Amino acid sequence: MSTGADRQVVSVAWSTVEDAFTQATRMSGNQGRGLRGGSFTVRRTNAATTITYRNARFSETVDVSGSATLTQVTNALNANVTIAVRGSQGGVLSFHGILFDPAKPMVQVRGQIGEHSIALRTVAN
Repeated sequence: MSTGADRQVVSVAWSTVEDAFTQATRMSGNQGRGLRGGSFTVRRTNAATTITYRNARFSETVDVSGSATLTQVTNALNANVTIAVRGSQGGVLSFHGILFDPAKPMVQVRGQIGEHSIALRTVAN
């Protein structure tokens, strides 16, 4: 069962994933930086945008590495990331949801942080 601290980590990890897609819509190149450090690479095709994260940070305490793909036609996002949490145990998370659609505001999250199983939803937009 997840704790309040786990849910906070999930929220920060999601913010990191989402922020890179928000930045990608305004970028002319394919390299970006996390708000608090780390980096990400954007690969665009006609069908999808894939972002690869390397220790990207939206906050000082949670590093995100892995990848996420946003399908162009449906705005369906699927992400699989590992997280490193300063002062705590890291884990793995997957996010599944629809971006940029107010009618579908939640993202499903599954994974593990330390010894805790994660199964919850977080706000997508």
